[in-house]
Amino acid sequence: MLPAEATERLAAARSELGRACDMLVSPSPEMLDRCSAVLAQVAGELAGTADWLPQARANPLALAEACRVRGAVMRARKLLQNASDYHLHWTQILGAMSAGYTAQGAAAPVVHRSRVCLRG
Repeated sequence: MLPAEATERLAAARSELGRACDMLVSPSPEMLDRCSAVLAQVAGELAGTADWLPQARANPLALAEACRVRGAVMRARKLLQNASDYHLHWTQILGAMSAGYTAQGAAAPVVHRSRVCLRG
C-alpha cells in the first residue's frame, strides 16, 4: 500500500471514530446501538492495518495520523466508560427503589424479564 493510501485510510477511520464519539456525548440506548455499528466498522478497518501499517511507519504523515487515531480511540474509550458508569448507576438506583438492598447493603439487582416483540 502506498503511504498516501495508508494515511487516507487512517484518516477515514479517525473520522468515523469522531462520528462515534459525537454519538456517545448523549449516550441514550438508541445512540449506543447506532454507535456500536460504527465502532464495529472502525474496528474491522483498524484490524486490517496489520498488513500494511509496518511499512507506513516510515512515513511521517501516516505515523502522525496513526497517533491521531490513537487519540480518537482513547476518547471513544473514555466516553464508552462514562456511558457504562452512567447506566450502571441508574440500574443500581432502580434496583434499590424496586427491590431494596441486599444483606451486604448493596442495591438489589434489577430483574430483567425477557420480552419478544413481533410485528408483521
